[in-house]
Amino acid sequence: MTINNWLSTYVQLCYKDEARINSDFVYSQFSGQLFVNLVQLLDLATLDVNCLKFSYSVLAATCVYVACSKRLALKVSGLNESAITPCADWMVHFWEILKEEVAERRNRLTLPPGPSKKTYLDESHT
Repeated sequence: MTINNWLSTYVQLCYKDEARINSDFVYSQFSGQLFVNLVQLLDLATLDVNCLKFSYSVLAATCVYVACSKRLALKVSGLNESAITPCADWMVHFWEILKEEVAERRNRLTLPPGPSKKTYLDESHT
């Protein structure tokens, strides 16, 4: 699995209570904007050679950790804090840079809402 696959899985689990399932398919229920923000963080962080110290699953979980919350990252990843903390200490600086660039990222305390009827089929994040 790639880092983006891990990230997509973790973000989907963040919104698992909103999942819509029919008999053939599970529809993505996460915020496309959140996913884009996390992928931008991941893209910036992976430009640093120090990202090679961490596994893909840890890098993806750390994106959720620094951008959303520690509790949520530990819950969706199944990892323990000692596995994520070294990566979070390294990655938080990249998140601070991104937060300066986009005002909507500043001081977010909750997850953005999942898709509504209006945005349900929006796949712009892919």
